[in-house]
Amino acid sequence: MIKIIAVGKIKEDYFRKIIEEKINIINKRYKIEVMEVYDEKTIDNPSDKEKRMILKKESDRIIKKLNHDDFIIALDIEGKKTDEKVLERLLRDNIIDRNIVFIIGGSFGLSKDILSKADKRISFSDMTFAHQMVRVLLLYEIASIII
Repeated sequence: MIKIIAVGKIKEDYFRKIIEEKINIINKRYKIEVMEVYDEKTIDNPSDKEKRMILKKESDRIIKKLNHDDFIIALDIEGKKTDEKVLERLLRDNIIDRNIVFIIGGSFGLSKDILSKADKRISFSDMTFAHQMVRVLLLYEIASIII
């Protein structure tokens, strides 16, 4: 099974339609589940302490969704740059034995707690994308790999 745990909801109809389409494609071959966890509201120009508090709360919600035997892949801007072949190998090598769980953080990324639990940390780009866009990109890549 493939799981995606993402901080925040998808509000835009155009993103929801693309996501639904890609999930339907993936479900023809593998079971996929997308789980959303509540994203903390942020104030303008939060302090480092406020950012850490937000990350902690979001991290706690993510951790509740994980199982001890999951193969966890954190999407992290500081992770290893990944192309389709690397992602394909990760899926192929791990999907039979374990659940593969992709974790997408919120505005401030992922906490050190989550990053330390990850079996792999990958990055799609040095650029920063909204979590909605990352979810679309990830699902697009998974769907293109499995068809």
